[in-house]
Amino acid sequence: MPASFGIDTLIVKSWMLLRASLRGTYWYAFIAALIIHLLMLYATQSGDLSYSGNGGINIQSPFTMVLLALLFTIVNTITNALIMIRQYAQLHGKPCQISHLWHDLRSQLGRIIVAGLIVNALALIGFILYVIPCLIIYTLLYFYLPFILFKQHNVIDALKQSFEHAKERFWLILTVVIFTMLINIIPSGTTFLLGIIAPAMKNAFGVQEGINIVLSGFTTTYINALVITTFLHVCTTRTGK
Repeated sequence: MPASFGIDTLIVKSWMLLRASLRGTYWYAFIAALIIHLLMLYATQSGDLSYSGNGGINIQSPFTMVLLALLFTIVNTITNALIMIRQYAQLHGKPCQISHLWHDLRSQLGRIIVAGLIVNALALIGFILYVIPCLIIYTLLYFYLPFILFKQHNVIDALKQSFEHAKERFWLILTVVIFTMLINIIPSGTTFLLGIIAPAMKNAFGVQEGINIVLSGFTTTYINALVITTFLHVCTTRTGK
């Protein structure tokens, strides 16, 4: 790999993978975004969740907060795993049908859910301690899913291997993590701009929700392509040492 290989190359390569895999992976992310939206809608209708005037979220019940966090983590982790398996299979010329993907995922389902809960719990603690610890945790544990899915590691070994690989390319992966967070702003940012440009359209029934769900599916698919591209690059350059 050339020494100049950096975030710009990763963005280009992950975009190419996204274009090649979008038709086969987008629907997983779209369905996950729809499920999360329906969970939020149910919590809102039940009175356990409300939106404040400044765009924040107020959760009335601690039980609802914990339950939503668990459900969101499980849905997102399974979705990310399915997308990664599909994209990885496409890169390596393996079967990409849903039956093959589910077969690969099923034997590792427990491990990825446990690992996802651990990583998100640590990231939440980091966020409570301000943003920088959260960024560091996400950076060092960025590869936990690929190590479980593609290297068949258990939860602890996957976290350890992610830490070892990520710390060697810390600044590159930190840049990728920050870039990922910026991508995650796109759905809400788009609806915010829509509210400025065409408030009547934004307030029309289902428009805001539809835009968020469609864009969330797209950004989730691209972010997973970026994870795989970065993972393969880091593993390749580390092996070549």
